[in-house]
Amino acid sequence: RDDADVLVAVFGDSTDMTCYLPTEHRLTRRLELLLRDAFPDHRLDVHGLAEGGDYLQRLIESGRLDRELRTLPRCDVAMIRYGLNDINKTDPQAFGIQLHAACDIILKRHPNAKIVLSTTIPPNSQPFDQQTLAVAKARNLKVIRVDELMLQRSAAGDWDWHHEPRRRIGRRRSQNPPDNPTGLKGDLHPNAYGSQMIAEYYFEQLEPIVAGLLERRPSV
Repeated sequence: RDDADVLVAVFGDSTDMTCYLPTEHRLTRRLELLLRDAFPDHRLDVHGLAEGGDYLQRLIESGRLDRELRTLPRCDVAMIRYGLNDINKTDPQAFGIQLHAACDIILKRHPNAKIVLSTTIPPNSQPFDQQTLAVAKARNLKVIRVDELMLQRSAAGDWDWHHEPRRRIGRRRSQNPPDNPTGLKGDLHPNAYGSQMIAEYYFEQLEPIVAGLLERRPSV
């Protein structure tokens, strides 16, 4: 149904999908609630189209990207964040080509979509983040520096990867162990706190884009 004032589609891997969390704590759901709270007179929908284990080449070559886009009545904002699972699947240069191809597929299906790229969770994804930045620059696209967010928050002592079994990215509860002094090692999946942290960062970057789109749409 085409009953939303703004529709946001989020493509990525399990760190965006966060399906292991209760529904209300999942990253895309938190983003949707933040947007709806900021624009209470409008209908804002966020479609979480991220998939666990996914990587950019598979998203494109399987046809899933185009199939997902085809099911949407329209797409106002398309967010793309890959690079973690791609490390063992392709090289950075090929990843950059794939990212251009993904943008082309989105614009072919939804020509008016605003594409927002994101870097991802450090520390091993830097060569792929560089490709994301290069594609964003070449196409004049918004890019969300998730890598910088993670590094800054960790340096400030706000969060780290938990080191206990079954603990994920979230608020720091203990000192880093001697074999991991920076805290940049461990399970890459955000817990509820980490999910909210990334969702808030997404929201800060998307809020002016959504506000601009809503200027051209009537209130419900």
